[in-house]
Amino acid sequence: MDKSDGEQIYEKKFSRQALQLDESLNRFDLNRLNYPRFLIDEQTECFWIPIKEAYHDILYPDLKLVEQLNLFENIGFGDKFGRAGNTIRKVYLCRSRSSLGAPGSILLFYKGRSNSLPSRALTVLGILEDVRIARGTKDLLQMTGGRSVYSERDLEKWAASPAQPVKVINFLLCAYLDPPVELSLLQQLRVVGPHPPQSIKRINLDFLNVFLAISNLGFSPR
Repeated sequence: MDKSDGEQIYEKKFSRQALQLDESLNRFDLNRLNYPRFLIDEQTECFWIPIKEAYHDILYPDLKLVEQLNLFENIGFGDKFGRAGNTIRKVYLCRSRSSLGAPGSILLFYKGRSNSLPSRALTVLGILEDVRIARGTKDLLQMTGGRSVYSERDLEKWAASPAQPVKVINFLLCAYLDPPVELSLLQQLRVVGPHPPQSIKRINLDFLNVFLAISNLGFSPR
């Protein structure tokens, strides 16, 4: 569509139908091309990813309840704390020994006990692109690129080395869970016990089906 001033407007139609497997594409590319829909079938893998409040607020600023102008914006740190917040393709760093699945796996981010809402809840659904291992700061800088919520100095503090490598998880932000799935409900559904996992954990298909049934994703996932 062309506006009177010459500006062009593009539209993309979104289907509410379940996404079907395409053998010519890997699962991540299939999900990327059909964003924000994603493929769910018997082979889909799903993982629980715990994330602390500070980095949750940086990665997902739309979910942060802001009551006053951010202090960091006032004193000129807005670039460091905001540059990764409005992107769809993101990166998460950790030293978890747990392995993740193939590209296209579902990532459910769990925000732990927090000063601001949401607290102790699954808040974000992501689609795994790939996992890389940084064995030095140079590797870490190259692998994170413009997706990282960390400054160069922050990345140096990770002190990545062959003995203490850093896991670089690249993923696609797919959906904010609305409403967030609170810990009390997860415990009621017997998804987790009294203490939620503090490291990456594989989620079985039975839970994924329960989760999809109570989530408002805007399309039929299956």
